Amino acid sequence: MRKSFMKTFVDAQKDYDQLEIYRKWLRDNNVSFQEDEDGEALYFCYQGGNFMMPKSDRNWLGLVFPNVYDVVEEKREYVLEILNRINLERKSVKAFLVKNSVWLVIEMYIDSTPVIADFFETLLANLHETRLVLYSKVK
Repeated sequence: MRKSFMKTFVDAQKDYDQLEIYRKWLRDNNVSFQEDEDGEALYFCYQGGNFMMPKSDRNWLGLVFPNVYDVVEEKREYVLEILNRINLERKSVKAFLVKNSVWLVIEMYIDSTPVIADFFETLLANLHETRLVLYSKVK
């Protein structure tokens, strides 16, 4: 009995398409999206921001707002201090540099049957708001 349960569990994990729950939310909200060739990420524009959702572990949601601010070398240290402050003050958003560009990311644990509609729009709004906070501080 135990072996058949484990086999069923492992088979179900193989068939699970994590990105499908995000595709469904995007379709239901009339947000057009693209998928990379390997099916490893979704790309979409929402309220003027370009987002990416990489495929990750089954129980992790990753929402990326890349390239929100380009950093010139003279301001690099100053911007890093601002990013540290943002990371300290904002609970759900990670702000960091990728080369010379600021990226904002939300990574969160989700259960195996998440109801994305309950919180996805809030996550997107949180990323937009964090971008505005960044812009207000780097003037």
